[in-house]
Amino acid sequence: MGLSKYKLGELIELRDVRNSDLQYGIADVRGVNNLKQLMPTKADLNGRDLTKFQIVSPGAVSYTHLTLPTTS
Repeated sequence: MGLSKYKLGELIELRDVRNSDLQYGIADVRGVNNLKQLMPTKADLNGRDLTKFQIVSPGAVSYTHLTLPTTS
């Protein structure tokens, strides 16, 4: 099997699914830790508009540039 060159954009698709119908509540919100793992959030969500939060489906990839690199 030969190798092929692809641009990343040819292999992935951007999805922007929001919690607009408030299907998910505060207990469902997750954050990303510095090991790039999803975890229960530590943020205070009282009074936050959860309709703007993104929904990440099982099997999807989530990316955030806001986490710091890990050190060994």
